[in-house]
Amino acid sequence: MGELGEFTDYNEPFIDEEIQKQLHTIVSVILKRIPYVLSVIVKGGFGRGEGSVIISGPRVRPLRDYDIIVVSSKSVPSWVRRKVLEEVHRALGLKPPWERVFKFSDFVIDITFTTPKRLKLYVPDIATYELKVASKIIYGQDVRYLIECRLGDITLSSGLRVLFVKVTGLIGALPEHVIRCQLTKLEEEALIYECHKTYIEICTALSLIMGTYVPSFKARAKAFKKFFAKKLPDLYTVLPELPKMVEEATAFKLRPDFAKVSEDPVEFWFRTRDVLVTVTKYYIHKFVGVSEGGLIAFCKEALRRLDAIYFTHFSTKFARAFLKSSSRLAERLVYMALKVYCNGLTFLEVLKRQRRFPISLLLGPFVALRIYMAGLLLLPALRKDGTLHPELAKETSSLLRPLVPVKSFSWEMLRRAYLRAYYLNRGFK
Repeated sequence: MGELGEFTDYNEPFIDEEIQKQLHTIVSVILKRIPYVLSVIVKGGFGRGEGSVIISGPRVRPLRDYDIIVVSSKSVPSWVRRKVLEEVHRALGLKPPWERVFKFSDFVIDITFTTPKRLKLYVPDIATYELKVASKIIYGQDVRYLIECRLGDITLSSGLRVLFVKVTGLIGALPEHVIRCQLTKLEEEALIYECHKTYIEICTALSLIMGTYVPSFKARAKAFKKFFAKKLPDLYTVLPELPKMVEEATAFKLRPDFAKVSEDPVEFWFRTRDVLVTVTKYYIHKFVGVSEGGLIAFCKEALRRLDAIYFTHFSTKFARAFLKSSSRLAERLVYMALKVYCNGLTFLEVLKRQRRFPISLLLGPFVALRIYMAGLLLLPALRKDGTLHPELAKETSSLLRPLVPVKSFSWEMLRRAYLRAYYLNRGFK
């Protein structure tokens, strides 16, 4: 196969040149608007040399987002951030994320703005670790040494978040008309890619439990195939084909070829959905000890238990940084303050955009967890004929109602309500 490219698994100079050209355009727009930039970093698949692209003759089309970190000497005002995002997308012929119902449904440029001081406060999770050890500097100085994160610092919360994000991804990838009508080529590609990426991130999350996590997709899949049956025998009994699915998904992610996918995309979505729900429940059981049972009761108990510990990696980091204390009392006080802060931000967002006063958001669990549990209920609620399981739909609506009122129990109505609630959440996710 030869040596790998700088941004992808392909050893083709023209691919790297095209990606370099696009990244140069992004950097040029950023520097035009923000002259005090210290560093621009690309992370994610393209940052670790495992980006997904479609090659059509001389054309190179990235399949998913460029994850960009902009480190500046001072904070960037919100209006400048929005302007940069808009101009970057327009420069590459794309719609900005806020013009889409679901921003992860196709290619976007995801830009995070930070400062050296904030880099030191990044919490120890998968994203932070990969930013530190598996990213590329595309402009300026290397400031990654400021990031305080070791592999052993990553908590199980981080893996669970990966699974929750894929729950959101699958919900977002399946509009109702796709179930009933013939798909367009782009809709087929979106479904197929999202399903393959789900298996890859299932491997990511389970690798944390197994103790085999590494930043590379390819290396993770290899270790997963080798150790899954031995380290997670109870899950292997239920999903013996999972290592093969992960292996196939990883091969597709590195060198995508939609022409080689023979499975019906919607059937593929339903199969992937079932696997993801099974794995997510298993992960929650391993993490906080929720026993098997009906899904509604399971999610209620999971919400209660996760609400007490899910964000401890934040509270531990902030207690040590701001209170100079690692005592359990200090961490608990910070945890409670974080909940008030995060839920308050979302409360104000709902108040501003919907002129509603959802006081239950302030008094209830972390809004992010409320949304994620709604997603874990909504995802399996969809039947293959397009109808919904009534009890799961009702419980989903109940969780979402403080954020977004739900007028009917169709898949599309609840799907859009979920995605809207996900967008409205301004706290940690």
